[in-house]
Amino acid sequence: MYVNVMSRLSIDFDCDGDPAEPDKHNIGVLASTDCVAPDQSCIDHICEEKDGNGVSLY
Repeated sequence: MYVNVMSRLSIDFDCDGDPAEPDKHNIGVLASTDCVAPDQSCIDHICEEKDGNGVSLY
């Protein structure tokens, strides 16, 4: 099982000393038995945004 948690997403890495505020907050948990599916679903969720919120993530 492969799991991705989409929570507090920001353009910066976790190890950045001065990270940007998150553009996205708790979207949810994505899981699949296919190793690529959760990653693709994360990308799809970000790209589908209608209000432009999170546009800095890609």
